Amino acid sequence: MENTARRSQFFLPVRPQLTTTATPDYTPLIYMHRSIPFTELTALYSISDVCLLASTRDGMNLVAFEYVACQAKRHGVLVISEFAGAAVFMGRGSITFHPNNPDHIAEAIHKGVTMNAEERKENYEKLREFIYANTR
Repeated sequence: MENTARRSQFFLPVRPQLTTTATPDYTPLIYMHRSIPFTELTALYSISDVCLLASTRDGMNLVAFEYVACQAKRHGVLVISEFAGAAVFMGRGSITFHPNNPDHIAEAIHKGVTMNAEERKENYEKLREFIYANTR
């Protein structure tokens, strides 16, 4: 599927929810399709509750590592496509999904945003330990 069509497949269905549920103090989803400076990116990683990596082929491994590295305080949830290479070795602490199945994607996102704090921390620790052991 062409990138533009794929972006529309994910973003257009949620646009009405964004306009009705967003407030000046709360935005449930931030969709950005542009390059941003690394410092801004890491700031966004550090404040997000969930990181969705919807790769349709291997890739995005560094994003997964960076997200976990920025989550020491929040214990954000990594929701990752089973096609991303990182899913193979980070699957124990993340939620995986099939990127061509919208229902599977929705279920994975829902599980991520509704996960309790204890489970979030347990999963984060699994990911952190993996990264610590394999990137030194």
